[in-house]
Amino acid sequence: MWFLLLISIFLQSVHGVEYPPRPSEVQLAQLQTVTISQPGKNHQRAVDNSEQSNQDSWAGAVINNQKGEQITWATGSFVLAAPSLPPNAQSGISYKASIWVGIDGANNASTLLQAGVSIELEKTDKGESLRWIPWYEWFPEPAINIELREFAVKGNDTVRITIAFNPSTPSVGSFLLENLSSKTQYGLTLTASDASKYKLIGASAEWIVEDFVINGKPAPFVDFNTIVFTNSAGY
Repeated sequence: MWFLLLISIFLQSVHGVEYPPRPSEVQLAQLQTVTISQPGKNHQRAVDNSEQSNQDSWAGAVINNQKGEQITWATGSFVLAAPSLPPNAQSGISYKASIWVGIDGANNASTLLQAGVSIELEKTDKGESLRWIPWYEWFPEPAINIELREFAVKGNDTVRITIAFNPSTPSVGSFLLENLSSKTQYGLTLTASDASKYKLIGASAEWIVEDFVINGKPAPFVDFNTIVFTNSAGY
């Protein structure tokens, strides 16, 4: 996730939100798989026209717009597979990672719309304490955690994330988190207060596992093993 200046964002409930239309059934039939393994293992590129992204704090797949056509819709599903503590994990330290889908994370310096689920795993005197935390973010606004009473997730659940915006209103974007296992969902439409400064341009879409930054430093990194994004597409 990304952290910088604060901007005002106005939130609207998912009820009544008009998301941009889904791709056609032909396009949906072409959805791909993205496999992201723990550092030290192979990161597999598996989205058509995508590039493997291995940055300082994230890894996954990035698809760039083709011939100037904006990417206005991105989706991907993944299973919340059990993570592990790293070797020599210390008690009292929370080891973390974040799994997310976004638009404009790779090629737009001014803003990014993303949503995901974070992992927090801690070694305790009684064993391990595991938390799954759903969240969303419109960079440069800090990430906002979603209360589990509003959108509950647990280990082995399948989560689908969709990010979308209408290019005629680039300072407005939507996200939808769906728990396909419990058949629940949570989504919002976000509007940046500075419409001239924080515009989505649809330059790229991303499917990422990240070691995010806390107080300017990378969080202690959990062993997330392997995350597989299925039915992944950006249009």
